[in-house]
Amino acid sequence: MNLALENVELKQDEEIAAAPQARGPHVPRAMLKELSVVSPWRSPLQLALELGAIGAAALVSHLFWHPILYALAVIWIGSRQHAIWALIHDAAHSLIHKNRFVNDCFGEFMGWIIFVDFAHDRATHMDHHRYLTSDKDPESKLTTLPFRMHSISGFYFVWFMIQYSFGWLAIGVMSQFLLRIWKSLNPKCLLRTRVRVVLNLCVIALFVIYPPLFKYVCLYWFVPFFTWKPLSMQIRGLAEHHGLDGDSPVQLTRNTRATLFDKLFISPNNLNYHNAHHIFASVPWYNLPKLNSKLEECPVFTKEGAYEKDGYLHFLRNFWKRWTV
Repeated sequence: MNLALENVELKQDEEIAAAPQARGPHVPRAMLKELSVVSPWRSPLQLALELGAIGAAALVSHLFWHPILYALAVIWIGSRQHAIWALIHDAAHSLIHKNRFVNDCFGEFMGWIIFVDFAHDRATHMDHHRYLTSDKDPESKLTTLPFRMHSISGFYFVWFMIQYSFGWLAIGVMSQFLLRIWKSLNPKCLLRTRVRVVLNLCVIALFVIYPPLFKYVCLYWFVPFFTWKPLSMQIRGLAEHHGLDGDSPVQLTRNTRATLFDKLFISPNNLNYHNAHHIFASVPWYNLPKLNSKLEECPVFTKEGAYEKDGYLHFLRNFWKRWTV
């Protein structure tokens, strides 16, 4: 990443973190500063735990093979891949490590293992914060289900969930992989693109040297990646912004009180505190519960903020009743 682009992104981060104080709920500056402190070890440790949880689930399923146990492993692993995506989200806000280079190295690595273009994802997400649910919001263009909607057909909603949950994502992932290989032939391509291509080719070489490895990667990485991970991300994504109207982040973003099932399988690493995140994007994921508790003391937050009190599955039921025809 060149210096000019990095400076623009830093400026965006600072603006996004500071702007809500002028138009949203108030949090004492000293408290906000304390909650915005980035721990150099908390997120890297969480990444190690997520990868360890994936390995453990794969090992148990392999040693005690049973179709039901494998299905549970797929759901668990897909949830942990979703949790890694949540850490990439924090990396996009430079909340993994205080050192920008170290932060971005973690972001690039996590992006590589779950097929996310970290630099592009960061730029897109900054604009999402800036143009929240408007026509300029790039994340609204990534879904065929508009943020500000009034009604959709029940058939279309079911088709929307299916196409983004089972296989549709594979086309984009493989296209990106081939595109990176093609770009790497250009001497002017970014170093990170070349590194990613080399790493991917090394993995392919391992598959050639030890063919059974490919089977295990398909069973315990790709199957969860193309099934439960996108399904859980779609459920969580619907709850965050869809069906809301207003002119401020407080009104256009929804918090969800996550059940234990939600925290494990649908909204890991405090992603359910999405309203709190949009109001103060400088706070890392592990401090969002404390921030949210403080925000709940603010009348503007409790009065204007969107809130789902009974979890994601209850939200889906309400979504179906309210917006499908």
